[in-house]
Amino acid sequence: MRSINVSMALLNESVNFKKFDTRMVERNIARGVLAPHELSEVLGGLPDDSENAEWISVEELAEEISSGETHSSPVMNGKAPH
Repeated sequence: MRSINVSMALLNESVNFKKFDTRMVERNIARGVLAPHELSEVLGGLPDDSENAEWISVEELAEEISSGETHSSPVMNGKAPH
């Protein structure tokens, strides 16, 4: 009986974690599995990690791909474009 309880607890934890999966959020809200305010609370609680992001120029990357160049990086000095 204990193993069933542990299995159910793990299953419940997995289902709760996956309801915030980016690929499933819209569907879960539409089905009533996830309330919009729950999503807002979770997203609002995430830290701002933008300082660690590498910003790229899609246009420069596309130009490099079309011209066959791969030596330069489309990273824009690690800063967001203005």
